Amino acid sequence: MRIAQTTEERRVYMKAYRAKPETKIKQAEWSKNYYAIHQEKHAAYLAANRERILARDASYRAAHKKERAAYYADHRQEAQVRDTAYRASHKEQRSTRWLLRKWGLSKPELASMIDRQGSSCAICHKTDWGWHGPHIDHNHVSNKVRGILCRNCNLALGHIKDDPGIAQAMANYLKRNRS
Repeated sequence: MRIAQTTEERRVYMKAYRAKPETKIKQAEWSKNYYAIHQEKHAAYLAANRERILARDASYRAAHKKERAAYYADHRQEAQVRDTAYRASHKEQRSTRWLLRKWGLSKPELASMIDRQGSSCAICHKTDWGWHGPHIDHNHVSNKVRGILCRNCNLALGHIKDDPGIAQAMANYLKRNRS
């Protein structure tokens, strides 16, 4: 086969080459290996150049604000469909990443915490989590996970701002006003 000479011939040849199944397999393997080899190097680069990268990205967004807004206005429905499909197909991965990023917990660690509590809320001991599922309770100062609560107990702690004095005053109020 003759090597493509013109830009158009080269483009057609490369399109046909990339469409071959064996080429796609080679590309996937290469990408996986490349990422594994360069992941540490890339992370170090990002850490060392974080401020410069953030400034560059902010500068680009500011310079292209109108174009980006027009593009998103024209493609809003496509983006919504794409995003909804992505969220639905990656629900488990997204929740796993969120747990790790927000609380430093893996799925098995969360399951272990729930098991240690007897699969019930740490405060009211109800086993029915409701449709919201279990909530992760944490110290708002240290951000350390304290336990797993049902939605109602978690909201109650939030409303009293984790203040034991208010919790005791509420308990005393309820005892005084039993009917």
